[in-house]
Amino acid sequence: MIARMAFRNMFRQKRRSILTALSMGGGVALFAMALGMSDGSYDYIIDTLTRTHTGHVQIHAGDYLDRPSIYKVIDAPGEVGAIIDALQEARAWTPRVYAAALGFVDTKTSGVRVMGVDPTRETAATGLGDRVVAGRFLDAAASDEVLISPGLAAAVEADIGDELALITQAADGSIANMLYTIVGFLGDDSPLERNAYLHIDAAREFLALGDAAHEIAILLSGHGKAEAAALEIRAAVGDEALDVQPWQVVERLFYEAMQADKQGTWVSVIVIMIIVAVGVLNAVLMAILERSREYAVLRALGTQPWTVFRLIVLETLFIGIASIIGGTVVGLAGNWYLSRNGISLGDSAVEFGGVMFDRVLGAVTWQTIWAPAVVTLFTGLLASVAPALRAMRVQPAAGMRAH
Repeated sequence: MIARMAFRNMFRQKRRSILTALSMGGGVALFAMALGMSDGSYDYIIDTLTRTHTGHVQIHAGDYLDRPSIYKVIDAPGEVGAIIDALQEARAWTPRVYAAALGFVDTKTSGVRVMGVDPTRETAATGLGDRVVAGRFLDAAASDEVLISPGLAAAVEADIGDELALITQAADGSIANMLYTIVGFLGDDSPLERNAYLHIDAAREFLALGDAAHEIAILLSGHGKAEAAALEIRAAVGDEALDVQPWQVVERLFYEAMQADKQGTWVSVIVIMIIVAVGVLNAVLMAILERSREYAVLRALGTQPWTVFRLIVLETLFIGIASIIGGTVVGLAGNWYLSRNGISLGDSAVEFGGVMFDRVLGAVTWQTIWAPAVVTLFTGLLASVAPALRAMRVQPAAGMRAH
């Protein structure tokens, strides 16, 4: 009977019930889209960064990740790679070598980050060969060819076919110097980065590294599996001298900034929930003031105070359920649309790790469904408690004199 009365009371003041429902439903929709845009945008950024640059897991020698040095090498990357190939989650792996050098084209000079890559494996792991915008990619066989970033090309005013001279210190202590022919430009490196990509065997010869590598980047079936896969790879390799870390550690600064930004999303959510709570509180309080005589009569007829309390809370619950259904549908539709089309950032596009991120995307996940529904319903019910407590304390005589 109490439930039927509460359901009937929803329609006694249709305008107020509709405004309350819109307030709660809007909160659900905004909450869902805030979470969806946060999850979708960061999934896009992480996926782009890991699949085109860092990989999902990286292996280094010792503390190379914190203190890079040309001398900290993985002595047998091929043997480690064979172990990685046997793992179920591993899709591809690629060895790399790094060095800092001076680069010259005619009279123009610039600092250069030399990166030695296996053309076949690097393309399979990060799609490097597919990101050449001018010229061509490196040959599969080692040669004196180099692929450079737009930033380096601009710094030394280089064009395809020019010769790039590189000078640095090799691992054996000698001065390494060599001429390389520029065969292409990459399209997605940051304009601030000055990178030169050599065939890994050519880079090893240039740096006197033998068959060693500074890094092994591993591509998995998904970035969410990186931490578990890193533990599995560490156990399978079984070499304490090698440091196996997921992308969350490799890109620690980015990951920490991402977590801080996600916490900021919850600040926005709290503001939304406060607005919802104020709307519900106002609507329920007004309903109680209008029905003071009604509650007084119920009390005079012997209705228990907690029955009055339940009557008011149930009315809010019914409005909340209807609001959640509508708000969830709107939120899901918005997140679905954003996951397909996104919002272009235009001139506000940002760069991280050499990757340009130019749009905000949404995502449809279980969290974007249950979290807004639960939090909004709890907020609405919590806001109705104080007015309900006031109603249950109405004295029959005083309440029937109220206007």
